[in-house]
Amino acid sequence: MNRCLRTPELLQLICNQVPNNTSEDRQRLLAVALSCRALLEPALDRLWYKMTSFKALMTTLPNDLWSREIITPPGTSNPKFPVVGLLRPMKNTDLTRYLSYYAPRIHEIDLEDLSTTFTLEVWQALQALTNWKPGALTPSARKVAWVLAPRKATIFKRSRQAVVQAFPYFVLFVGSPTKSLHITLDSGVPLQFTSARSAPNLPHSLEEFSLQDTGAYRTTHIHDYIYQVAFRWDNLKVLKVGSVGHAAYKHLSLLPCLFSLTIHDLSGDWPHHDYQGLSDSERPKYLDSISPGSFPSLEVLSISSPDVSSFTDFLQQLPPGNRVHTLKCQLTSTCKEDELFDCFRAIEYHCNPQTLRNFVLKETTDITVEEDVESLDIDTYEGIDIAALFRFPKLENVSINFSEPVNLMRAEIQDIAKSWPNLVKLKIDVDFPNSRIPMIDHEDILTLLYSCPRLKRLGLRFDATRINGNETPANPVNDIPGPLEKLWVANSPIYSPMSVSIFLDKHCPKVGRNIIPFSAKGVPHFVPMALYTKRWVKAREEYF
Repeated sequence: MNRCLRTPELLQLICNQVPNNTSEDRQRLLAVALSCRALLEPALDRLWYKMTSFKALMTTLPNDLWSREIITPPGTSNPKFPVVGLLRPMKNTDLTRYLSYYAPRIHEIDLEDLSTTFTLEVWQALQALTNWKPGALTPSARKVAWVLAPRKATIFKRSRQAVVQAFPYFVLFVGSPTKSLHITLDSGVPLQFTSARSAPNLPHSLEEFSLQDTGAYRTTHIHDYIYQVAFRWDNLKVLKVGSVGHAAYKHLSLLPCLFSLTIHDLSGDWPHHDYQGLSDSERPKYLDSISPGSFPSLEVLSISSPDVSSFTDFLQQLPPGNRVHTLKCQLTSTCKEDELFDCFRAIEYHCNPQTLRNFVLKETTDITVEEDVESLDIDTYEGIDIAALFRFPKLENVSINFSEPVNLMRAEIQDIAKSWPNLVKLKIDVDFPNSRIPMIDHEDILTLLYSCPRLKRLGLRFDATRINGNETPANPVNDIPGPLEKLWVANSPIYSPMSVSIFLDKHCPKVGRNIIPFSAKGVPHFVPMALYTKRWVKAREEYF
């Protein structure tokens, strides 16, 4: 062996580059470990770094210990789900090899999509032999994902029951070194929720915690859980939960290290403050009652909400001087104009102009099943007012997409160019098709390109019908355009693919083929949107 390869640190770095995601990868790593003595330890460290099934534990214990029951669905021999039990009593010496040689190498656990599990008897034996010590089976694990679901091909009643029995024993894998924990449970199974809530040491040392409940009454149980244990999370930095109730909000707002909060399904009764009748110069009186010390470290807030009003109500709890730099909200229902008015006013009052850099507010509704998404009688200048966002000069990424469009005007494009000089991504009105003729055109695109020197991703509906390829920017702020790399055009009207491609090649040469129109699949060929899509595709494919 080359002398350089005798350096242990170098060998460890080499082995760490070997993939370890599939069974083929692990077979390859095993071959590396057995190839020479010098590679044995670093290759085993890599091989055992992440545990993805209980097979790893099974294979290191004596073979004469196990019995196997093959579970199959009634009336068929396939698929098979083996459940491993005991043939004889388990002894301390049975665990010696695993605990001393293999367990310290495990740093991550990701138990999902299981192909086998232990019987309840085995779990009880493991717990007894390790003296009920948290993290006894993986004393070095820093990251644990305890999802516990049979592989899709083997999901049936008895396989689910076998996996459910294993849930409470996650404490054997979660110890004081564990900093990240993701748990998926069904609160409809009392044992699962009880074991998660009462697990020793669970709430104390974690820095990242994710709790997903698949039960029918998940909101109630998660609210209860957060309310009871949140005050113990002094070190918690990242929290991802299904929902947060108003009763638990106070505890969360006092967590000293909470940096990122993700709420997957916002619900609950929150105080609501109405801005109707409030002039632009007036300051809402309720702001004085909000503690300035709430969420002292929060910088990332991501929420999925059934409606924009719930999001607004939650936002109204934040102190105006917060440190949030990333605010994201995904809505699962359509929005009304007055609700959006309150939402943008709440953003104006509760977000900090000195810190907010990333803003996303969008719907995820399916317009193919929604009726009357677009009114039959439309005012030319009607649209969602986003002027409240212009007071945030440090915005870099802005994405606003509703079934009801913003309908940008030229004056707003000029405000965007002046208000957000550091803009990197702008995406407005490109997720939902609509019949309106855009009020902005290629001249407004040039305004953005030559005013925002960092602009890399742009998504706008604009009128491209008057492009001839000879356009130049009027009164450009910069001599060269921003380095645009991606362009969403939705169903923007277009007449000449060749002229548009010349225009784009001249003013945003880096965009190449990264031009994304709406898909016209299933749309009749004579419908304007289908023709626009074909022209954009031709401009992208034939002229770049």
